[in-house]
Amino acid sequence: MNPRRGAFAAAAVSGVLLALMGAAPAVATDEISIDHVESTNGVVSMIVSVDGVPGDSVDGADVGVQIDGTGIDAKVKSVAGGDIARSTILVVDASNSMSGPKFKAATDAVTAFLASAPPDVMVGMVAFAGDVGTSLAPSPDRTALLEAFKNLELAPGTGVYDAVA
Repeated sequence: MNPRRGAFAAAAVSGVLLALMGAAPAVATDEISIDHVESTNGVVSMIVSVDGVPGDSVDGADVGVQIDGTGIDAKVKSVAGGDIARSTILVVDASNSMSGPKFKAATDAVTAFLASAPPDVMVGMVAFAGDVGTSLAPSPDRTALLEAFKNLELAPGTGVYDAVA
C-alpha cells in the first residue's frame, strides 16, 4: 500500500469510528470495532461491527467520513454476520526453539483460539521452521487443524519471512 493510500485508510477509519461513537455516545467503546480495511484502486472499504449499539443497526445517516476535518462522500451498506466470508491463518513457529514449555503454551493458545473463534470463521495454518512446512487451507474443521498442530515436528531454523510471504 502506498503512503497516501495508507494515510487515507487511516483517516477514513478514524472518521468512521468518530462518527459512530458520536452517533451513539452511550455505547461502550469495546462494542464498536473495525474488522476489515481494504484499499483497492483508491477506494477504501471497511467493515465496522457495531454489536450492542442501541437499536442494533447503523444506517448511512449515522456514518460520516472525514479527512483532515473535511467530510467526504461515503457509502454505507448493512450486512448480516453470515454475509461475509471470514478467515484467519495461524502462522506457527515450529522451530526447535519452541520445544518444551513454549510448545505447550502455543498448544494452549491455539486450543483457546479455536474454541473461541466464531463458527463462521474459517481457520487455516502455516507452520515454519527452516522452511515452510505444514500448510492447511482455511476450513471450519477445528479438530483437524488442532490435530495437525499437535502433530507438528519441530525442526532447525526459523524461516518466518517465507511463512508470511
